[in-house]
Amino acid sequence: MSQEKVDRYKKEKKNRSKVMKHRRIRKTIIVSLITIVLAAGIGALIGIPLGRKIYRDQKKKEKAKSVISTAEFSSWFDYNWVENHSDVFVGMDFVSNTEEPSEASGNDAEPSSEEAPEAVPEGVVE
Repeated sequence: MSQEKVDRYKKEKKNRSKVMKHRRIRKTIIVSLITIVLAAGIGALIGIPLGRKIYRDQKKKEKAKSVISTAEFSSWFDYNWVENHSDVFVGMDFVSNTEEPSEASGNDAEPSSEEAPEAVPEGVVE
């Protein structure tokens, strides 16, 4: 049995440099991957909220600066109206209700100024 141990030791000693090289490479790869993952995590924790804040600020600035002329608005409105809403009103007539309410409607309200009796000045006899 001791001869087997000696042979195994010689074989391990012969391959020791290769084994150590593989261990160093493996350790370097693991440390590099951990570093990359941590850097990405920290970057995401800082970068995402910061990026969202910058994006919102830019949108607010653009919105504050966005002013359009009446001609631009008119052309946009005309186009939008024709594309989205004009088919709803095709063939409809707009009728204004100019008729006075009928007296048979049962309203017991005060008579209008036309129907109200004129005030008689004092001292005048009719």
